[in-house]
Amino acid sequence: MKSQKKPQEINFWPFALKSGAYIAGSNVASVATFVTLHVRMKKLFEKMSSWNWAWIITYAVIVILALIWGYYLSVWIRRAI
Repeated sequence: MKSQKKPQEINFWPFALKSGAYIAGSNVASVATFVTLHVRMKKLFEKMSSWNWAWIITYAVIVILALIWGYYLSVWIRRAI
């Protein structure tokens, strides 16, 4: 008969605190990046005639960055577990 291995116990709190701090930090970084990009794009496009494109481009860039960031965050969490 095969010997059954006990499942590896995970010490939950250090992981929870580390991942929580990581997610909070990434959210702050995302908001700061968004505000910076938005202000810069708005200034850039106000010089041009159609600054409405600034909104579209800014949000498209943010969505793409958020998708990439979410992918890397999920990979990081899977590796940590």
